[in-house]
Order: sequence, then C-alpha cells, then structure tokens
Amino acid sequence: MGTLPLPHRKTLYVDCLSAKSNIKNQGCNEKVMIKVKVEEEAPKTREFIKYIFTAFIERFPLSEMEVIEIDLYEGKKPFPKIKEVSESYPKEKVVAEDANLVKAHIVKRARAMDEWLAERFKDLFTISSPDGWHGEQLRSRVRFHIINPKRIYKECGNYGVLVPDENSLIKGVNPNVAEIIYNPTRILWKNQVISLVPGTIQEDVCKYSFGKDINEIISWDEVADSVDKKMTDNQEKGKDSIYNAVHDINKKVEKLCGEPIFKWENISFWRLA
Repeated sequence: MGTLPLPHRKTLYVDCLSAKSNIKNQGCNEKVMIKVKVEEEAPKTREFIKYIFTAFIERFPLSEMEVIEIDLYEGKKPFPKIKEVSESYPKEKVVAEDANLVKAHIVKRARAMDEWLAERFKDLFTISSPDGWHGEQLRSRVRFHIINPKRIYKECGNYGVLVPDENSLIKGVNPNVAEIIYNPTRILWKNQVISLVPGTIQEDVCKYSFGKDINEIISWDEVADSVDKKMTDNQEKGKDSIYNAVHDINKKVEKLCGEPIFKWENISFWRLA
C-alpha cells in the first residue's frame, strides 16, 4: 500500500518515531512513522499556559534567576494538547501493541514536550526537569528559571492573568526598615520587594529572624531547631545549611538594595535592618 502524503501544516511536528506496529482496523503490519507535536492554539494548551502564568503570579513579584518549581501532570492538571498522527494513515489512530514501541512512544512525547516548552517560553525562562518525565500520562516536577520578569508580566495579560501593582506592596512602608510579608513570603526594604522561594530554608531563616529584634544575635542551631530538629544531629552539615541560606538571601538583597540584610560571624548571625 502506498504512503499517503501529510497535509501542509503551519505548526511543525517537533518529533517522530519509526517502528513496526499493528495498525488497528487496517489489517496490515508495516513500518509506520508517528509524528508528535504540541498544538499551540488548542484550548487545552492555552489553559496550560494560563495555569503556568497564574502559578508565577502567586509568587509575585518575580526576580531574575529565581527558580519556581511546578508539578505538571497530564490528565490531572492543565496540560498541553499533544497530537500524534501516522504518516502512513494520517486520519487513523495508531495503537502500539509492542512494549518497546510503547516505551519509545513515551520518550518521544516527553521530548516533544521539552522542546515545545523550551521554544514557547525561551525569552521568559529556561526550563529543567531533573527527574525527567514519567508514565504514559506524562508527569514531572519542572523547574522554571526566570530570565525576564517584565516580559512574563506582559505575557500574563494575553491569557487573562492579572498582575498586582508592585507599588501597592510598598506603599506606606518605611523604606529604611526591613519588613516581612506573607503568602507568599517577601521582604520589603528600601522600596524594593525581595521574593523568597516557598518551602526553602531561606524562607525559614527569614521568618525566624524577623521574629527577633534588629542586631539581636541568632545562633544557627536556634533556626535549625525551628525548621527540623534533625538538622542539629549533624552539626557541621546543619550549620552549613543555615549559613548558605543566609548567604544566598544576602546576595538577593544586595542585588536590589545595595547592601546585605544579615551579618554572619562564627556560628551566629543577626539582622541589620
């Protein structure tokens, strides 16, 4: 049987696989090319993009180099429409009955997803998935590394995601005194808003230290006990974890405010503002 030509499409297929497969209802066994793409304008895909931008704005304001982790789960959370067609039978659904083909099919769908994410959001953030994609219903914990917050805010408007007014956060706040606000956790200081990644030791350090007075000395193990008492079981590792968090917060704050907010000495630290 000859191969039917694929119709012209504006969107390129991002990946494909070739393997022996039984084509259901065709009564034949031949080599088939399956091409896979994410349909950019499909309602499901637009819903997915809105879901991503909404998750970002929940952590407003965003900072360059900030990393946001989002769980993506096909079938359970908003997910792009991934379309597959057979080059031999464009209008028929291909049913892969060979176990190796099923495995290869999952790999190709995952690769198509990675390539589409990288291309679609290339000017906004870079993307990594340390644990990769799993399952026939794709799922992964994806890290979004922010490149340009202002472009992200602009894109939000295209999908009906409202961006808060950053000035409203700092209105009426004394710029010379650092304050902490919650949900999500941020530091306000010198007319700047410093975001903290939820669920991190950095966030725990800030929450604890802002419960103390300025210049009040805080021992590393005080914070460790408040976070996880097991951190003090290995004193060297526990101290390093708290020190690294303090150091990383200072880097963020210095970049925006011109000076650090914490001072570390020996095994203790204190808040400067």
